[in-house]
Amino acid sequence: MATKVRDYKKLARDIKSELGENNILSATHCATRLRLVLKEEPTDEITKKIEGMPGVIQIVKAGGQYQVVSHLLFMYWRVLDYYRVF
Repeated sequence: MATKVRDYKKLARDIKSELGENNILSATHCATRLRLVLKEEPTDEITKKIEGMPGVIQIVKAGGQYQVVSHLLFMYWRVLDYYRVF
């Protein structure tokens, strides 16, 4: 189970940092997932680091997307829309 997260801007920046800023081609979302299209798939080590971040439940790789699953995704929307982190 994901631990609580309080600093959503930091979480988004941490995800971006782990994946590599120039590796993210696009970012969208649905109700429970942050959907990223990447140039190169990250290593298993990076995926495990992201899965261990507060608020992250799991990573799903599907349909050419790297999906960050979280029950707190509505807070990512604030980060995406307001801070333009991705």
